[in-house]
Amino acid sequence: MIPRGWYLQQNLEGMGFTNIHSVSKPVDAVRMLTAGRAPVMALDDVTLADTLNEAKIDAREIVAGMAISQVVQYIAFWREAPDELINSWQKALDEMKADGSFIRIYNRWLPGVTPP
Repeated sequence: MIPRGWYLQQNLEGMGFTNIHSVSKPVDAVRMLTAGRAPVMALDDVTLADTLNEAKIDAREIVAGMAISQVVQYIAFWREAPDELINSWQKALDEMKADGSFIRIYNRWLPGVTPP
C-alpha cells in the first residue's frame, strides 16, 4: 500500500514495480497493514510517526523492512546570490548545530532517523 500520487509511488513505478496498490491517505495504508489486508506499505520517515498516531497504532506493531531511497534536501541559492547571504545561512546552520537546536528540531520531526 502506498498513498496515491506520492513521490514514493512514482519512484517505485519508475523502478519497474507493477504490483503497487494505492490508497487515498497514508492512514489508510497503516490501517490496512495492521488489519492484515496488505502485506507491506511504503511511507516516509517524515510522516510515519504522525500517521501512526492518527491511526492509533503503536509503532511497535509494525516492522521496518528496507529503505527504498534516501532523500537529501538542500537550500538552493541563485547564481548571483551574494557570498554574504550564503555565508549567513551557513553560519546560522553551524550555530544551530553547535547549540543543539538543529538536533532538537530534527528529532522532533524525524524521530528515530539518523541526522545528517
